[in-house]
Amino acid sequence: MTASKTKLKKTKYTKAQQELATRYRQAWDYLYAEASDWIKNVIIDEPTGRHAKDLAREVAKLAESNREIPKVRK
Repeated sequence: MTASKTKLKKTKYTKAQQELATRYRQAWDYLYAEASDWIKNVIIDEPTGRHAKDLAREVAKLAESNREIPKVRK
């Protein structure tokens, strides 16, 4: 006897959720690019550390505000 397989439903996101996710990504890219090299290294070495939390807090503030997020050249 085998167990029946159930299909997982693909989560559907609203347009507002997709836009906010895009803003979070843009804010992260911008603020990370603006950070100094030593802060970037600390964030990579300690992703749950103080500097990473500070950056995450600033990302949330910028993403949820009405301010325009500058584009980052990659």
